[in-house]
Amino acid sequence: MKKLLISLIMFLIAPLLNDRGTASYILPRKVTGYSDISEDVLVQESIIRAVSNLDIEGTPGFTTISVLVHTLTTVNTYVPGTGLATEADTSAYVVLSNGVEIAVNEVLDGFTVETAPTDLVVKRLAAAVGAIGENIDTASLVIMEAGGTDLVAAGSVAIGSFVIGKWYIVETANTANNAAALVGCNAATAVIDEVFQATGDGTLLDTMVVQLAAPFADNAYDAVLDASKALNDAKAPRRDRSIIISTRMERELLSPDSGLVLNTDRGDRILMDGWIGRVAGFDVYVTTLLPSGTNFIALQKRGFAFGYNWKIEPVVMNLYNQFIGDSAVQGRFAYNCGAVRATLIQLNQGEYTTV
Repeated sequence: MKKLLISLIMFLIAPLLNDRGTASYILPRKVTGYSDISEDVLVQESIIRAVSNLDIEGTPGFTTISVLVHTLTTVNTYVPGTGLATEADTSAYVVLSNGVEIAVNEVLDGFTVETAPTDLVVKRLAAAVGAIGENIDTASLVIMEAGGTDLVAAGSVAIGSFVIGKWYIVETANTANNAAALVGCNAATAVIDEVFQATGDGTLLDTMVVQLAAPFADNAYDAVLDASKALNDAKAPRRDRSIIISTRMERELLSPDSGLVLNTDRGDRILMDGWIGRVAGFDVYVTTLLPSGTNFIALQKRGFAFGYNWKIEPVVMNLYNQFIGDSAVQGRFAYNCGAVRATLIQLNQGEYTTV
């Protein structure tokens, strides 16, 4: 990163030097390459930028933004002499109507436009765009969750509807912790926060309330495979798949009990670095910005669209108010995003134990 920053600084300084090698500036100062730096930083800092369909139409901040959502072509048997009726193309444009603009105004204390060192400008701009990336991810992940499909829902599961083999967590104990009433479950008692694997549908229980359990070490990898299956069933392309996981989910996957870390060279590297990278066909992203209660979001990039644009490209401007004598890196960033294929966004919102 340090070498990259140095090379970017040299790239920016070159256009500012005259034939004698001394700096010459104009007011306001717009240095070629600022937007390139912004893009590089955004690619590194923004998960949404990395996992979304960027093939949008329109310019955020100026025009209506939309993305074309293709539908599968219908193929039927051709009968000689009868032919085949024409099939209408039901592909349609989806409008991304949640236009958002973010302003950057990073003060360069004690420096005017003429005297602000380029390396300081680059550092402030990089920090600002990094903050933009976090802001975008926080808001967009909420939209992604709202537009996705519940692979594992957050709601309670009705007695008599337990799925054999699934793991559940007890939210409300059964009457008098009556173990005899737990027919169909291998839980010894109905203790709040107890996790059990259903061996039946829970018939004969009365007051017990359960939720699907969040992934833990023993079944975290299975949870990822379930997400992969859900995308396969939705006919999602196998390329460009990502899984955005919480730090708790990462911890479970990194546990030797998950089976992901085996006695292999790659497993040893994962244990050493604490970085998963890819699993089961997914690029893995770890974040603290997932909406509360969401353990992971698995998606194929066609499921979520994101378009962005510098409405006002970054410049260095003098300040003439209470900051007389100072300057600032300023700019306005616009973006639109939205879920366009719910089945290509699979959510795991299982409940973790509170103890």
